[in-house]
Amino acid sequence: MVQPNGESLSQPEPSKPKAKYTGERLLRERPLIYNRVVRLLAEPREHVSIREICRQCHVTDDTVKAVEKREAVPIAARKEALMIQAARIAKLAYDRVEDQIDTAPLPQAVVTAGVFTDKFQLLSGDVTARLENFNFNIKPVDIAREWNKFHERF
Repeated sequence: MVQPNGESLSQPEPSKPKAKYTGERLLRERPLIYNRVVRLLAEPREHVSIREICRQCHVTDDTVKAVEKREAVPIAARKEALMIQAARIAKLAYDRVEDQIDTAPLPQAVVTAGVFTDKFQLLSGDVTARLENFNFNIKPVDIAREWNKFHERF
């Protein structure tokens, strides 16, 4: 197409077809980076985002997602191992706090009590448990008359 001033308008290039990302090339050409991506994918997503993995490993988000799909079972096993390790470390820390709580200054004891109360509630499910009771059968009540009826019984 030609503009009125005689210059031609460049046509937009047709979009390239989307490549199939499998992670095989990364594994073959950069195995250390591939293993690092797998390790980072095993971390909780709130600690290490896909964007952060891309930045640290110099790979695209499509590559990270392909590795995640390809290594789903090993990543799940790694997450399980990390959870077991975290539970073991937490148990050691809890035991140490329990041993030293008698000699702790009051401000530290108060903070410790709060943290452990929160953890206890989380582990027992109390914090996430929610009971909702919607009573849509609302009727007006004469409190004075109900009180008098109650009082007459006794």
